[in-house]
Amino acid sequence: MNKFAIKGKTKVIKGTILAPETGNLKFVLNVLDMAEKPSSPMLDLFDKKWKKVREEAKGWYARRENFKLGAVSTTAVQSDVWVTNILARDKDGKLDSGGLDVGLKKIADMALYEKAGVHISLNLVDMVPELTEAAEKQLTERGVSVYFYEEV
Repeated sequence: MNKFAIKGKTKVIKGTILAPETGNLKFVLNVLDMAEKPSSPMLDLFDKKWKKVREEAKGWYARRENFKLGAVSTTAVQSDVWVTNILARDKDGKLDSGGLDVGLKKIADMALYEKAGVHISLNLVDMVPELTEAAEKQLTERGVSVYFYEEV
């Protein structure tokens, strides 16, 4: 890493990922698998406010376009909130660390370009414990601010 690079910050927020705080543009992170159809507890949570996320994920799964481990799909749910899905689990639901890193690098590039922060539910971290270290390496160390939400 460049010794002159500016690291991003990390902050834990008590609140819901469905109402991300701070910053201009917000990327809400999700991790999906390569199964036949999109499903995850996070998609179920998003359905409470952003049904469009599951609909667009279904279209992505049906088309199978750019559909490989590490691929990223983005859905704008508000003018300043985009849900970013990473394909980082195989068909059996096993995490592919390489796919997670590739996806996070893509999100870091987008976040730096758009001057956005990345918002992650601690519920997702419970499901993907490797996410904390990967986010530090791929996002924070590259200058992207990461906000973790302790759902209340």
